[in-house]
Amino acid sequence: MSENTTPARELIDALDADPELTDELRRRILTEELLALPAQMAAGFGAVDARLDRVEGRLNNRDGDKYEDRVAHRAPRMVRRHVDVWYGEIVHRSHRPSADFLRLTEAAVERGAISDNDVDDLDRVDVVLKGRTREGNDAYVVAEISITIHDDDIARALARARIMYDASGAPSHPAVIGSSISYFNRHRAVEQGVSVILFQDTGQD
Repeated sequence: MSENTTPARELIDALDADPELTDELRRRILTEELLALPAQMAAGFGAVDARLDRVEGRLNNRDGDKYEDRVAHRAPRMVRRHVDVWYGEIVHRSHRPSADFLRLTEAAVERGAISDNDVDDLDRVDVVLKGRTREGNDAYVVAEISITIHDDDIARALARARIMYDASGAPSHPAVIGSSISYFNRHRAVEQGVSVILFQDTGQD
């Protein structure tokens, strides 16, 4: 029995001592297709992961767009309760400015109050509402909408409200609207004069 096992033991010891010999034995026993299978499987799973990421991104964008639509529908009422601006009406939504909004920004560029880059930045604002103060003067609310309000939403609202003020000469209040915000970001917003409006989304208009 020991004589029959000696060659096998010698082979095992040789394989342990020489990794190249192990690779050579594997190539002789396995077909090229089987050897290539691990790499093919990894590439296949990588492609599946990439497709899933794209689908998830599209779904997230779609959910975000629907959320923004629901918020914008209620924005005038929400703004009235949180910002001292009355009779607010939407004059701009992201990449969808009204004719009056376009005329205002174009006139501001012509007189040098804002730059073309500023106009591009304003074009990306989620919602701009125009209303009146209690004294009857024009006023604007520049709002960024996000399901979870982050620090960059606060920064954008503040920067774009300043541009809106430069363009219009009227009070322009920065605001962020969303379903949740951290304690730290709420404190940061209040400290910088950005109104925080929480919207409890029911998923229905």
